[in-house]
Amino acid sequence: QGVVIKVVRMGPMIQRVRQACPQCNGQGQSFKTKKSKEVIEVHIQKGMKDGQQIPFRGMADETDPSEEPGDFIVVLKQKAPQKDAAAKGFTRKGNDLYLRRSI
Repeated sequence: QGVVIKVVRMGPMIQRVRQACPQCNGQGQSFKTKKSKEVIEVHIQKGMKDGQQIPFRGMADETDPSEEPGDFIVVLKQKAPQKDAAAKGFTRKGNDLYLRRSI
């Protein structure tokens, strides 16, 4: 029911205290979880943009055993260009990578 009754004794007096259950936070249900590690291969294809999402359907944890598990989503974040890359002549414009060289 989400309630825990604690009995506290102080000398000859006994006091009962009702509190919300710490395991279920007063919801009346608690679920056991199992920790596991899993390696997921993410294939990044050429032309993918910064902020693009790669979903893995049903790979996230479920909140309730009767519900379907959610999706695990990888969001691509492009690193800022490094100084040495710019010094070597590499620049990026949209999907294109440019290399500047004097001939």
